[in-house]
Amino acid sequence: MIPEALRIAIDFDDTISNTHEIILALINFKLDTHITKEDISEWNFWQMKPDGKDINKVFWEVHDLMETTYIRRAIRPIPYATDVIKSIKEMGCIVEVITMNNDRAKKNIEAWLFMHGLEIPVYTQGRGSPGDKVKLDYDIFIDDSPRLIERMKKFPEKHLILFTQPWNKEIDISKYKNINRCNNWLEILSFINNYINMQGD
Repeated sequence: MIPEALRIAIDFDDTISNTHEIILALINFKLDTHITKEDISEWNFWQMKPDGKDINKVFWEVHDLMETTYIRRAIRPIPYATDVIKSIKEMGCIVEVITMNNDRAKKNIEAWLFMHGLEIPVYTQGRGSPGDKVKLDYDIFIDDSPRLIERMKKFPEKHLILFTQPWNKEIDISKYKNINRCNNWLEILSFINNYINMQGD
């Protein structure tokens, strides 16, 4: 058990769950496009216009669908995410999900987590700025959004684990002392183990 419990905030979409898999499938079906995850080079990819087709409207329609139906339950977890989160909890860490979804999505996200053996608090922030997360009272943030990177400068006592996705993989974080990149959840587990050991020294 850690002397003072480490507080960890974990993003949901594309950090725990492979949300883009179903979003892209529905967008491609609706617009007759062939967008893959590897085609996405920007976090706000919904502003792209592949083949001249505006996907912004459809993207948010899909999000509304996920918030008001059970379709989110079909989303696959990111490999090892749920098992590693269980391990982190067993270490004595306080683990909570902080997501930029609307409040009405909370019930379905909680159901998805429960379905995968996780009973952890879920807090929704609405569709505002993901960077606002870093103001919250957590020691470590695990997130795929590059929008948190610049904000971390103001909080040197906090740490961001940037979970690698196509829309952030080209970003250089070497100049940030409180940001580390992890390519998978096994790397995240190793990082947190090392972080805890360093805190105990």
